[in-house]
Amino acid sequence: MELKTPLTDTPVQVACCPSLNDVADEIFGCRVAFDGMVTLLSCSNSDKVDIELLIQWLKTFGLRLNLCEKMIQRVTDDYYDHTCC
Repeated sequence: MELKTPLTDTPVQVACCPSLNDVADEIFGCRVAFDGMVTLLSCSNSDKVDIELLIQWLKTFGLRLNLCEKMIQRVTDDYYDHTCC
């Protein structure tokens, strides 16, 4: 499965051998993005949140988590195989 960015639909490139630092950076980015979504929703003056916008946010968050999962898989595979590029 190829990951694509939600806005431009371009493929996301994952480094050949991501490090644990890369994974930590991506997880930090996910958390910051999620915190931003929560803050924006809590500051909204509307009683009804645009469902399409909420779906877009959740899909983006899901893509970021999927990328984190793939990076973790690569790091652990390389660690156990000792075949990092």
